[in-house]
Amino acid sequence: AKAVNCEATSRRLTPEFFAEYSVSSLRKQSDYYLEDQGLLSDPMVYQAETDKYVAIRWDDAFALIAKHLNGL
Repeated sequence: AKAVNCEATSRRLTPEFFAEYSVSSLRKQSDYYLEDQGLLSDPMVYQAETDKYVAIRWDDAFALIAKHLNGL
């Protein structure tokens, strides 16, 4: 029931959310807090130099996934 409830939420995590919070700060949050924020609205990629996720285009996301899968 919990998984269905999470998938049915209308709350969305936008690129603006990730612009505000670093990954290090999000790691300090509880699982409940993170889950309560909602679902991703855009494909995201981690940038180590800023310690943040940034939005990327779907084409770029699929190309990145393909690059990693082809490297296996």
